[in-house]
Formats: sequence, structure tokens, C-alpha cells
Amino acid sequence: MKNCRMIALFTLCLALPVHAQIPGIETLMSAEEKRASGIDQLTAQQLQALNAWLQRFAAGEVVTEVTPAPAPAQPAPRYGQRVVVDETIRSRLIGDFSGWTGDTRFELENGQLWEQRRPGRHRVTSSDPEVIIRKNLFGAWDLELVADGASIGVRRLR
Repeated sequence: MKNCRMIALFTLCLALPVHAQIPGIETLMSAEEKRASGIDQLTAQQLQALNAWLQRFAAGEVVTEVTPAPAPAQPAPRYGQRVVVDETIRSRLIGDFSGWTGDTRFELENGQLWEQRRPGRHRVTSSDPEVIIRKNLFGAWDLELVADGASIGVRRLR
């Protein structure tokens, strides 16, 4: 019921000509709605200011901006508590790429240089392929080719 009356008030505000006076908000609410909204606690000056704002709103003179709510503060980690940080690097390998052979180095366009740390081979032919490098469950780094999902353990050189 309260929401319906508020919607009706704003609809009335928008429908009235710019020079028309809208009724005071206190005349549109029941005693229960005034209590629930806190309007019954306003001083005469505060009520007058609210009604003046509603008048300006109806005339289109109020510019409203929606500001995002601040992110909730994260509590500081306790001593010994593991802190998980998203450590993901997205980049591209520079030039033609034919896969890895056991001792392959991976030069990324972001300037980083990585080398294969686990044995293995993978054949692929591509140019400037997109890669994702992320820490695995054990804290080591894995490089994944986005195009085919193949991955290999790597270590950073620079």
C-alpha cells in the first residue's frame, strides 16, 4: 500500500504542469505510513524542505545520480590465515608458436618471459596465441593455451 501511494505521488508529480503545486507529501500518507517513513518525526522546516524538493523533482529540476555503494570492508587476515589472491595473467605469446617440447620458453607481449618447468610435449600451430597463466592449487604456475585448453607447468624468468 505504501509503495502504491509513493508511486502515485511520483506519477502525479510527473503528470502535473511545471508551474502546478503538488500537495504536501504529508497529506498523501496515512498515519501508519507517516510513522513507518519517519515523516511524522520531521520538523515543520524539514517537511517544507522535503515538499520543496518534491516540487523541484516534479518540475524536472532535480538531477539524480546513482552512486554505487562502497564495497564492504574486508576484515584484516588473522596471523597464520591463508590469504587467497587472484593471480591470473592474460596475455599473448609473441610470434609464431608451435607448442612445447620440454624446455620451451614463452615470451609474452606484456614483457614477461616464462619457461616450461614440467616435462611434456604439445604440438599446435598458431600465431600470437592467447594464454592464461595462473597459480594452481599447490602454488605453482600453469600456462594454458586459450584456443585448445592445453596447459603446462611454467616458471617465471622475468
